[in-house]
Amino acid sequence: MYSNRSEAIRDLIRDFLIRDDLDIEDGEAVGSISIIYDHDTKGVSDKLTKMQHQDFTKVISSLHLHLTHELCMEIVAVKGSAKDIKKISDRLISSKGVKHGKLMLTSHEEIA
Repeated sequence: MYSNRSEAIRDLIRDFLIRDDLDIEDGEAVGSISIIYDHDTKGVSDKLTKMQHQDFTKVISSLHLHLTHELCMEIVAVKGSAKDIKKISDRLISSKGVKHGKLMLTSHEEIA
């Protein structure tokens, strides 16, 4: 969907540089953790909220959406070291009651 190949190549290079930077895991990063969960699973909502409060210095904000009668979506905005964000994401996504989760992580450093 790019108007020319140069734009596509530029985005591919930028994505590669960001991923390479995040592999170091000590660099600062921002991202979002999206999780779909069954709110009828006993205690899952409270557990997810409690985990976010435990990492309140890295959790910037969260958005709660009602998808169906049973399913909810939580989008958690995070900022901190890539290593810490990955740990938070792993804990949230692996919680009982979570059906699916995904971490989207990027560097907020200026990429040339």
